[in-house]
Amino acid sequence: MSETLTSRRRAPRLPDDPAAELRRWVGDAVDVRTADGMPAAGDGRPVVVVHLDWDADLSDLPAADTVVVPVYGLRGRVVVGPVMRPGQPGCPHCLALRVRAADGPEGVPAGAEAAPRRLSARRAGWLPPGALRLVAAVVRDEAERLAAGVPPRGVDAAFAVGPARLTGDWHPALPHTLCTAPHCLGSRRPLPPPVPDLSRPLPTTGVGSARRVPAARYADRLEQEYLDAWSGLTRSAAVGDRAALPSTQVRVPTVWGFDEIAIGRAEDYAGARPAAILEGLERYAGWHCGGRDPVRFAAFAELDDAVDPRSLLLHPDEAYRQPGFEYTPFTPDTRTGWAQAYSAHTGRPALVPFHVAYYGATRRPDTGPRFVYENSNGCALGSGVEEALLAALLEVAERDAFLCAWYSGTPLPEIDLGGLTGEAARAVRTVRHRTGRDLRAFRALGAFDVPVALLVTTSPDPERPATLVTAGSGLTVERALLGAVHEMAAAAPVITVEYQRRRPELERALDAPDLVRRMEDHALVGALPGARPRFSFLLDGTPPDPSPAVTPAPPAGDVAADLAAMLAAARRDGQEVFVVDHTTGELDRLGLSCVKAIVPGTVPMTFGHRHRRLPPPETLQAFRARNGIGPVEFPIEEVRHEPHPFP
Repeated sequence: MSETLTSRRRAPRLPDDPAAELRRWVGDAVDVRTADGMPAAGDGRPVVVVHLDWDADLSDLPAADTVVVPVYGLRGRVVVGPVMRPGQPGCPHCLALRVRAADGPEGVPAGAEAAPRRLSARRAGWLPPGALRLVAAVVRDEAERLAAGVPPRGVDAAFAVGPARLTGDWHPALPHTLCTAPHCLGSRRPLPPPVPDLSRPLPTTGVGSARRVPAARYADRLEQEYLDAWSGLTRSAAVGDRAALPSTQVRVPTVWGFDEIAIGRAEDYAGARPAAILEGLERYAGWHCGGRDPVRFAAFAELDDAVDPRSLLLHPDEAYRQPGFEYTPFTPDTRTGWAQAYSAHTGRPALVPFHVAYYGATRRPDTGPRFVYENSNGCALGSGVEEALLAALLEVAERDAFLCAWYSGTPLPEIDLGGLTGEAARAVRTVRHRTGRDLRAFRALGAFDVPVALLVTTSPDPERPATLVTAGSGLTVERALLGAVHEMAAAAPVITVEYQRRRPELERALDAPDLVRRMEDHALVGALPGARPRFSFLLDGTPPDPSPAVTPAPPAGDVAADLAAMLAAARRDGQEVFVVDHTTGELDRLGLSCVKAIVPGTVPMTFGHRHRRLPPPETLQAFRARNGIGPVEFPIEEVRHEPHPFP
């Protein structure tokens, strides 16, 4: 038996006056101050503000008319930056909001941040030995850059030392859309209204594409500025190892204390990774309500310019009477918060319920009563308002067509999978091979004359899901099908694992639809052999032939032209399209826009059977008429009430 003797290391000691100690190391090139000694007006030198608590609170740091380099403690690390510049958002509190998001309690309302949980009881003696010397070297380098007219490295970035070791690295420190520190409040500028400009050409990346630039163009900046394990808007990029086609997922921390999962899919992993981060930015904007608050609190009866919530499809009356139902019955006299929206046709301002505009309102009771369940349905990101709105309307059309087909039991023409070529053909073969499932696909003409594809896969193996369905939309049938195939590639392997684990529970939900409570429950219950008859309107009998009258027009290869055609189709059908801005400063700095499209009369996707928002018979009649399928008349008694199987 051997024994190793180690000397007891002396605990590092926090200097009695860290500001004076740092001043001694950096000299007179900067003005070193404590946080409570911040000057109202500088002498021309950069100001270094020092606050070396283990987890310093600099949320009240006043705005200054000179460059400020903060040096402070954040969760046991010594941090330099981000550099605060007059008139530009970005401050230590922005970084603290991101870092603490991984350690915050759930349910904290915006503007009322809870005291962060301390990871260590140490307040003094936490600095790694030599940390101030390393910090001084970084500060000196920043000062030299400023003196030479070179941008400092700490612009939207921060150097963090530790914890407990004398090592450091640069991390992104982007301005946070919810930061309420004086510097950021005084520097933030409003964005222009999200009204599409269709007067100029916006060429797409290829025939049938709805994108102006590929996701790969953003890849480098996304990796450097938006993905970081400590301070990124997105974190923990990982390959979707069960997916049948390339996919990547990232985590999106929120100020509410939970992480949202965002998934990117592409033909290869090099494309899936930036797609996942971009999807994460969309979810970040939605959960944080685009950094916005209600513009009015009022009852619908008091407003002249508001969208009638009843036109957005409410829950069935009986749902509001259920014990514990979390939504408030709508009446014209019920006061709630309203968000600013704009007509995509005319630019006319309008008001919509805040909780419909921003699904993050579910975490913000301060925004008023909520009439309906909402999610990211109709939210999309793009390189400009036009591209974002085009993608948002494609999603609205996809969900609406899927639900109309399901609730009406409308048979649809079948797509010949054997006649496919190119990327769609490769994707179909890969999914068929890797999942071992039989594939059939069907086509519909959705709202705005958008092609929609439903992909149904089946398996005779009693241990595996019997029937699964996904949907996709696009400017061509092939693009729509490709979207549905990618969804199936990700969904089928995951659902198979959960199906085997939860089979007894799912059998109970087959005849008790209120047990379908979460998103994943819908596909899992629909996958049971006992649910197979619910798909007979697609799978049994002879599918109808496609009607020449419902053939979609070929895409123009231009975002503005294709969006104009979709808006014209909406106007023809008596539908008005409203746009709500979700764009935050973090997205705008990258040239991105994020919007939610709200189209009264279309059917929104919901999860949890009691959250369903059923279409009226006239909506289902319009769907059948648009697809040239009779009979068009559709009595309310025939509206199906089985839980939808959308994954």
